[in-house]
Amino acid sequence: MKVNRILIGLIIVLLLMAVITFANVLLNQYAGHVMELGSVSDWLSSLSTFGTLIVAGMAYKKAPEWISQKRYDIVHSIIDDLIYTSMVDLANKDFHLMVKLTHFTSDLQSCLNEDRTALNSLDENFHYFETRFFEFTNLSYSIVGKFNSVKRYNYSLNTASEDIQAKINSRNDWYRQYYTDIYELKTEVPMYIHADQDSKKPLVKKLTNIKKQLMDNDFNLYSQVNELIKSNNPIDDFIIKNNKN
Repeated sequence: MKVNRILIGLIIVLLLMAVITFANVLLNQYAGHVMELGSVSDWLSSLSTFGTLIVAGMAYKKAPEWISQKRYDIVHSIIDDLIYTSMVDLANKDFHLMVKLTHFTSDLQSCLNEDRTALNSLDENFHYFETRFFEFTNLSYSIVGKFNSVKRYNYSLNTASEDIQAKINSRNDWYRQYYTDIYELKTEVPMYIHADQDSKKPLVKKLTNIKKQLMDNDFNLYSQVNELIKSNNPIDDFIIKNNKN
């Protein structure tokens, strides 16, 4: 990491400065091959420089350990926030999006039955559904990206984290497919409101199938997140430290 290289570089510079300063004091003391005791301030300066040299050496020795702990703290913070904050938020958005998707499908069915109230509010209701959809997809992409970000800190994701990512991606793909279908139907349905029943049949069949699939869907992100939080597993259960420093 760039920060780590800068830290090590600063420690090396500090060591060099300490050595140069210490050597300079000694040369001043013994210039002209005449040994002098020197002033008290010179000796204090020498002792201070020597102390700095020792501290810098200890810091250099401890640097890898400090860097490793710093990386762990960052990764720990990322995973903790994802599991106990972002995933809960995603589960809530999933619930509201599912409800809105189901309601909007019913609105489209009502429009085919020439319900003027449903037709007049169709654009507004679709906008609300679309907003919920993009809130869910944006957050899901963000969560998956943050899970992957731990790889920048010399860590990998274990099976538990990869399973969470897979479920989020699968749910996201599932909603994207329904969004595409609903968007097309939202455009077609108003054009068939006053059509005969035979002309409406293909649209009625599509909406009926979508409604059935939504009702048969047994995936519950909220319950899964709730179980995840109840298990209260340590953060180490979601990450693997790479051997490479």
